[in-house]
Amino acid sequence: MSGNYMVVFKDDVSPDSIKELEARVTANGGEITQPYDPDSIFSGFSAKIPNTLISEFNSLVGDGKDNLIKYIEPDQEVRIQT
Repeated sequence: MSGNYMVVFKDDVSPDSIKELEARVTANGGEITQPYDPDSIFSGFSAKIPNTLISEFNSLVGDGKDNLIKYIEPDQEVRIQT
């Protein structure tokens, strides 16, 4: 099984580190559905991430110097009503 998630990286994470985690997603049967340009609001991606990788990715969330990910959350559609 896999779920749809949005992964947002800390500001100082290198593009190579992001590419490495994207490759881990695809190598384990997942799919990057939307990469986010680091020159825009934030760097990261939306992806179908296999359940086997979610705990590994969650271990990379936090404020420590070895933590690459700012947060992970389920990817969902957001609408604004006027």
